[in-house]
Amino acid sequence: MSKETLERMYEILRRTYRKVVSMLKEDTGISILDSGDYYGRHWQINQKKDFLKEEPYKLHVTECEYCRGLSGKNGHGCSEEVCMKPFVDITVSLFWYLMSNVEYTEKAEELEKKFYRFVRKQDPDDEWTWNECFDAFKEAYGLKVKAPLENTYSIDGYSLSQCALWAEFDIDNDSFVWMQIHNGCDIRGGYTRPGIFEVPFYKDGLFYDTDYFEFEFDNGSFEEFCVLEGIPEGIYYDKVEGRLFIWDGDSRSYLREIYGGGFSWEVLYLTKEAIGKDSE
Repeated sequence: MSKETLERMYEILRRTYRKVVSMLKEDTGISILDSGDYYGRHWQINQKKDFLKEEPYKLHVTECEYCRGLSGKNGHGCSEEVCMKPFVDITVSLFWYLMSNVEYTEKAEELEKKFYRFVRKQDPDDEWTWNECFDAFKEAYGLKVKAPLENTYSIDGYSLSQCALWAEFDIDNDSFVWMQIHNGCDIRGGYTRPGIFEVPFYKDGLFYDTDYFEFEFDNGSFEEFCVLEGIPEGIYYDKVEGRLFIWDGDSRSYLREIYGGGFSWEVLYLTKEAIGKDSE
């Protein structure tokens, strides 16, 4: 890889970092619909975050799916008759997910500026919702929408740390996502101003199929080997199975399925290393 190519990668990462963080920290106000304490809104929590130090994922381990919130007679919330094998759920950082899968390129920034110019001209009295603004923009410029406007809250198995309103569309051979991040508390309000990013990896919807971040234990002799050898916790690639898996110190948990062009842990850690080099 040439020095020019590497510097270009770093520049895109820096631009994307600044844009993503600004959206995650955007003050989206306080709503009467909010529940919880005063500092329970995402934008308030995010003010003190150093996102570069945030872990890319958090594992939530239960004895089995039935054990979560249920009462039973074996002491951990599940009766022996229905107790299933251990279950691992995962919450992935929206920051690292976006850093790994979208880019705030010059092309995306120009398109975003074009969107806001259109809104100022067509809705000078500020009467439209942002959804209505996007629909009008889409019709006016004939955007080829491949993932219609949707809230990730409605997607089964959604595993990221914050929700978003989003739509994905193509212009020529480039793919873009229009997105508002949910920075509030109650899902019915508290969304950022829209941002537009280029999507270089996904072709069938940025936020679809995130349910593959759920894991099931696959026990075997490999576990004994890892314990004996003191293999550190982390994400590894099984060349025999051809699948990624998480080793949590006790058990191995495979991805149920890897979707083509999906979330890349290798890209994630490359991104983390590159951004850490110059995050300002």
